Amino acid sequence: MRSIFRYLGPFALTAALVCTASAGCGCSDEPGGKNQDGGVDGDSSQQDGRVDADAARDGAADGEVDSSMDAGPVDAFVYHDCMAPMEVQEVTPDELYRIPVNEQEYHGGIAWNGDVLVQADRRCEWTDFSTDIYAVNMETLEESLVVARMDGQWLPSLHGTSFVYRDSSFLDENDPNNDHRAELILHDLITHEETRLTDSNEGKVWPKFNGTHVVYLADEYTSPTDYYSTLRLLDITTSQETVLATEEQGITSSNIWDINSEYVAWRAVPEGEPSSAWDVFLHHIPTGQTSRLHTPSNLILNVLLSEDRVAWTEQRSSYWAVYARDLVTEAEEVVTEGDADKVLRGIEGSLVSWFDYERSGCEFPCHDRDLVLADVDNGQARRLTLTPDQWGIGPPTCRWLYYAEFGSSGSFRLYAWDMLAAGVIDQSCHLIPCDPQTEQCAMLEWQGP
Repeated sequence: MRSIFRYLGPFALTAALVCTASAGCGCSDEPGGKNQDGGVDGDSSQQDGRVDADAARDGAADGEVDSSMDAGPVDAFVYHDCMAPMEVQEVTPDELYRIPVNEQEYHGGIAWNGDVLVQADRRCEWTDFSTDIYAVNMETLEESLVVARMDGQWLPSLHGTSFVYRDSSFLDENDPNNDHRAELILHDLITHEETRLTDSNEGKVWPKFNGTHVVYLADEYTSPTDYYSTLRLLDITTSQETVLATEEQGITSSNIWDINSEYVAWRAVPEGEPSSAWDVFLHHIPTGQTSRLHTPSNLILNVLLSEDRVAWTEQRSSYWAVYARDLVTEAEEVVTEGDADKVLRGIEGSLVSWFDYERSGCEFPCHDRDLVLADVDNGQARRLTLTPDQWGIGPPTCRWLYYAEFGSSGSFRLYAWDMLAAGVIDQSCHLIPCDPQTEQCAMLEWQGP
């Protein structure tokens, strides 16, 4: 199969797990989200090898803002050797692969689907905390550099063959009135055209993209010490924005929201209620109606969506458990069983992944945990890891499971596991049962030292 990515050379580069230790790709101990968006930000000189040919970027450096939202090619670019694409390493033939990542440095977020993985990674020492965006075609297992400019590109959120990311190229650190700006950019992986979706002096983080809408957190800037946070829904076809929740409702820097084709879901405090009164909210995009689930507990960690279900982690007794509700029938079910903490990390279709603390004997947010995958359609679940450890995991696809091994000082390794080849799921995307106590089955074994 021909790769949909192009690596076009020095002067014509036309351009979702593991995240940082606290980001939302679903690989950390913090409540996280789907896709895995994580992290948050260089110098345009021949010394660092970057050439910016975008008039909009030059204007922004002078405090001006380009209001055009039209699509167009990204900047011309001279790259360094350290930014060149890297090879995917085969660990187990036709089954397990190690994904290229600068494992010792700050990571700016990751997103994936069954065909593509995109990640913001820092590959060059001289770029401080700046990251560029790379993509791996999961059919050919080839990596490409797709976005690289001055400052940082972060937090990609992928849908189909396009992704939205946070771009700090509009930030001017020397201007006190423009030290909070970041914009959201839509990138087409096939045409390598980009569309700037926003235009305001605000910080914008953790975008989640469904193809037509983006939900994100905005810090509305008024002065260096006076800003507040709002959860917003942006219709990219009309540029219309809707404020879904505010900082007064507990919407802060934690990644506790998600989006599918029809709904946005998030955790927040209902207006007028005590700050500890968390609940799960649903916003129906076609009608603009928002409702709450009236969960019995105020203890909710995270909220995720598949096309058919909303799922969340809640502590209704002495331990955390995973719950799911059908978006059509409104029937609710407890996904996890047992008396140990279970913390939701991903949902896709009928497949649900979580951290399981039963064998480690410790409580969330303890680092020692197992990874578990379940199928809510057939009621099956299976542990994926041989031993509890500092694993990371995000939502599965109908072929790939992306997971991480976290080491000391925030280092990590990123892997892709072909669950079809390993016999974990079948061709219809349902889990194949396996009891590791009584039979042999494919499991994940720690690869690092």
